[in-house]
Amino acid sequence: MPLLIIFIVIPIIELWLIVFVGSYIGPTITIFLILLTGLIGFDFLRKQGLDTIFRFKKKIFENKLPLDELFEGLFISIGGVILILPGFLTDTLGVLCLLPKIRLFFIKLILSKIKFNLYDANKGKNIFDNDANIIDVDHDDVR
Repeated sequence: MPLLIIFIVIPIIELWLIVFVGSYIGPTITIFLILLTGLIGFDFLRKQGLDTIFRFKKKIFENKLPLDELFEGLFISIGGVILILPGFLTDTLGVLCLLPKIRLFFIKLILSKIKFNLYDANKGKNIFDNDANIIDVDHDDVR
């Protein structure tokens, strides 16, 4: 079902929007807007992507988990690719992925729904376990 939406419904909506906007502002300006949003998308992708890569490297060198940077990079990549695609609906979705505040809102929403099981070797525990009621024991300790 999601593939049906991606490959059939969204292009139909895009074509309808392009024809609709073109009937009001003319075909030349409509094509210019589509090309302009593609160029802007490529520029946003380049600038914000490089910034995210630098922050990712900085966290790695500080021995910190760059989880936010990974998801930001994912959203920036998706937003940039969507902005490069022609159409007004995809351009709107691409801009939403590239705006930092909205992007961070969606990242926090996604991360709140996902439970990660990441082990910190330096502290000897799961980095997300802050529950004082959990006692971690080895199989040798229990008899």
